[in-house]
This record gives sequence, structure tokens and C-alpha cells, in this order.
Amino acid sequence: MAPALGERRRSLRSNGEPFTCSNAWLLAFAGSVRGCSSPYWFTFRQALEIGAPVRKEAKAAPAILFKKRLVDRDSAMIPQTAKPGLRGT
Repeated sequence: MAPALGERRRSLRSNGEPFTCSNAWLLAFAGSVRGCSSPYWFTFRQALEIGAPVRKEAKAAPAILFKKRLVDRDSAMIPQTAKPGLRGT
């Protein structure tokens, strides 16, 4: 049985680890709206690796990728012509 809209539940990665920050509420909301009964979220490849069936009409849910990156100021080379957010310029 799918949880009621607005009911709190933790969104879990394929390994059972809970999502944190924005992805926690983003995926919980997406699952509630879609009527998902499972709190687990997989990438397409993860599902294929374990032999889980993926419906042909299944749609992806948005997620936010956040990584910390350490940059050494002395060796960082940033082109002066680069414009953030613009491609092909």
C-alpha cells in the first residue's frame, strides 16, 4: 500500500543508506506523488545489475548531485575567457 500524500518516510539509496539534504525531501515527495510503495531509489544501471525489472514507461525523478572539490589556489588555472553558465562561447 502506498503511503498517503504528505506522509513522512525516508528515501533510501539502493544500499539502504538514507538520502540527505535536498534529495531526501525531493525524492520523498516524488515517491508520494507517484504512489510508490517502496522507499528505495535506484539508477537504471543499478536496477539492471541486480536484475530488477524496470517498466518501459518508467520515468526518472530529479536529484541533485553535490560534490566537494578541493582546489589548490597556486595550481588552479581558470581561463580568463570562460563565462560561467554559457556554452559554446
